[in-house]
Amino acid sequence: MSFSAIREEWAVFAHDGEVSIGSVRRVQSNGLLVYIENYGEVVLGKKDIARASEGKVVLEPDCLSQKVLDAIAHAHDRESGRG
Repeated sequence: MSFSAIREEWAVFAHDGEVSIGSVRRVQSNGLLVYIENYGEVVLGKKDIARASEGKVVLEPDCLSQKVLDAIAHAHDRESGRG
């Protein structure tokens, strides 16, 4: 799949088979502007995306910054009463 085929509002996942951690806000020339729940917006580069299709973007955890990994780890804290 081409990076340019990704669309706004597609769900973003840290891993296949898990709950969504956010959504695509904007497709930019240098990457994706992604909203991570309980954190805010971050720009992810093409290297940060493992695959994307059918309204779903799966991230490549080994390429993500520690800041983004920490945000993902806390994406659902409010739902579980931790945040």
